[in-house]
Amino acid sequence: MPHQGQPCPICDAPTRHSAPCYRVNMLPSDTLPRQTADTLWTCGACGFRWIDPPPDTAALAQAYRDTPAQHWGQAGDAAAIAQPRDYVGKVREITAFVPAGRALDIGCFHGELLAHLPDTFERWGLELSAAAAQVARERGIHVVEGDVLTADLPDAHFDLILSSDVHEHVVDQRALAARLARWVKPGGLVVIETGDAGAPLARLMGPRWYYTGLTEHVCAHTARSLDRVMADAGFTPVARDRRWHDRPRSRARAYARVGMALAFRAVADGLGLAARVAPLPAPLERLHRRWPPWHATRDHLWHIYRRSPA
Repeated sequence: MPHQGQPCPICDAPTRHSAPCYRVNMLPSDTLPRQTADTLWTCGACGFRWIDPPPDTAALAQAYRDTPAQHWGQAGDAAAIAQPRDYVGKVREITAFVPAGRALDIGCFHGELLAHLPDTFERWGLELSAAAAQVARERGIHVVEGDVLTADLPDAHFDLILSSDVHEHVVDQRALAARLARWVKPGGLVVIETGDAGAPLARLMGPRWYYTGLTEHVCAHTARSLDRVMADAGFTPVARDRRWHDRPRSRARAYARVGMALAFRAVADGLGLAARVAPLPAPLERLHRRWPPWHATRDHLWHIYRRSPA
C-alpha cells in the first residue's frame, strides 16, 4: 500500500510503499541478530529502497570491525575475486578518465581493487575491519581505519575515489555524497558500484530480492536515485553501466539460480496469502520468513561521476 508522510531520503517525494523484508546476518559477528523481519520502503518517484527503522548502526560498525580479512576472499586470489569482478576491465575504464594521481578506496578491505591500479597512483584506503586493514598495509596501501561518515581525511586531496559495495551499507546517503565531494579534488572522479534496485530481476523479486535480504544492506539505489543524490552534492555523470557483481562461470548455473529465486518468490507469496486465512504450520512459516536465495544477474550499477570544478 502507498503511504503519504515521511518523504524519500533521496528525492523528497512524499509517496512511498512498504513491504515486510525477511533478512539474515551473514557477518561473522554476534553484535547483530541472526535473522530479522524489517520494513522495506520504496520511493514511488525515484525507486530508492531503504530499511526503516534501520539496523543498529553501532552494532553494524562493530560487526565490520570484527570481520576477518578472509571473509570476502583471500587477498590476491584472482580466480575468486579479481576475475569474476572484472577488476582489470574496471581499472582500464577508470584510467581512461584519470591515468594517474592519488586514489582513495572507501571500504578497501584488503586492497584488492587498489592493487590493480597502475603504479602511477598513490594508493589510499579507508577500512573498518582491523584485520583487513593490516593486510592492505602489508600490500603498500596507506590505510585509515574508520567509518566513512566520521573518518578524518584531508579535503580536496584525491584525484580518484572508489566506492565499491559501500553505498548499500550507509544509512545517510546525502551525508555520504557530501563526504565524497569534500575529499575529491575539483574535477576529480568518483566511481560507484552498488546494487541496482531498478534491474529487471530486482524489480520482479521486490522485497524478496537477495540484495535487501542481507542485514548489513540498509538501502539500494536505482540509477535515477544515485544520479539525484550525487547531483545534489555537485557531481556530473560521465559514464553509466549495469554490470554483474560476480560474473558466473556458467550461464547455465546463473539461469538455474534465477529460476530458483523466482520459484522461491512465488512460493513465499503463496504462503503469505495463506497466512492471511489461517496461521501457517511452523515449517511453512519458517519457509515464508526465509531470506531470499542468491542469484547472479546484471543487477549492479557502475557509475562514474566528475566533481564540478571549483
